[in-house]
Amino acid sequence: IERHMADYDGAVVIHGTDTMAYTAAALSFMLENLNKPVIITGSQVPLCELRSDAMDNLITSMILLERYAHRIAEVCIYFGGRFLRGNRAKKIDGEFFAAFDSPNLPNLGRVGIDFELAWDLIRRPVEAPAPLHVQPIGKASVAAFRLFPGLKAKTFLPMLDGIQGLVLECYGAGNAPHRDQDFMDALRVAQRNGVVIVDVPQPIHGCANLSLYETGRALLDVGVVSGFDMTPEAALTKLLYLLSRESNPDEVRRLVQTDLRGEITLP
Repeated sequence: IERHMADYDGAVVIHGTDTMAYTAAALSFMLENLNKPVIITGSQVPLCELRSDAMDNLITSMILLERYAHRIAEVCIYFGGRFLRGNRAKKIDGEFFAAFDSPNLPNLGRVGIDFELAWDLIRRPVEAPAPLHVQPIGKASVAAFRLFPGLKAKTFLPMLDGIQGLVLECYGAGNAPHRDQDFMDALRVAQRNGVVIVDVPQPIHGCANLSLYETGRALLDVGVVSGFDMTPEAALTKLLYLLSRESNPDEVRRLVQTDLRGEITLP
């Protein structure tokens, strides 16, 4: 993309569905100064099958690019009639053709007989942009962990060894077992060792509001930062991106809670 984008109005990326949301989120951060559309698409049924959805998704992505290339400047997913911000998208269905949705941001558009785009939400090109730059993200070491009832600290502790960042998928509005002293001590020590810990909610819809309950405030006290309404996919790839370019954990914590590419709704 970096090598050829100057010669084209945008790019369509064909991708498998299993990790499409991760790639879309990662590209949204990696493609610094992006001033054109990058549309990611794929299919639930392979192109070689008679009832494949691949051709419709691919053709519609190309039409979106051809019609609106000079009015869109972000990484998007088009899939099954839905046009989504890439770093807000999540795979929600493994069987039906509308496989992706955007839980905490309205769709950027819907496609049926007509194209209906939400221009008030779409990130627009700027005049005289800085050159496109791709920030590699392969050097940082991050992990994700989903809390569950009955979790023992000895299960959780090995994950903290040797990582720079952790996405912690917590209950409800970002809650965790704050009365488990071993668990909280593990978070406290990791934070002191420079690990950036980001709290995101397990519910598909919602926000990690760490000021709402005692358990959330306890997480704030040990240095956990809120990912607000970011998807786990966006939080993980954002951590990878930030840790690949910033060496100061406190600066990474600040930027995690900053809207960089429309990936987060700030309170």
